[in-house]
Amino acid sequence: MKATDVMQLQSWWMARLKELTDKVNKEEEKRQEKVRRGVDRQLGEYRTFNDVQDAYGCGVISEKKRDRLYDLLERQNVEPDWLYEAKISLLTELYQTAKRIFSENFDAVNRNGDV
Repeated sequence: MKATDVMQLQSWWMARLKELTDKVNKEEEKRQEKVRRGVDRQLGEYRTFNDVQDAYGCGVISEKKRDRLYDLLERQNVEPDWLYEAKISLLTELYQTAKRIFSENFDAVNRNGDV
């Protein structure tokens, strides 16, 4: 295997890993946006904790509804789910392993002229 072959193979693998990473990120963004839209729909006119507290203080909403709205407001800050984090961790490991392998092979090609 020549140095140009190693570089072409490395470019191909890195492009595939980038495509997979982009796909995983896009899926997570869609999931988070779906959760946010659902929360926004349920919140209605209440956008902040102060809005909810004001409505509760004026007797417009019950304590139970206030607590539910507080929970919804806290859920607006959507955290990545465990599957997303696992996929990103795996892709990071794949990238680091591929980088190490290609670096070793490229060094071997430079020393020996072929692998």
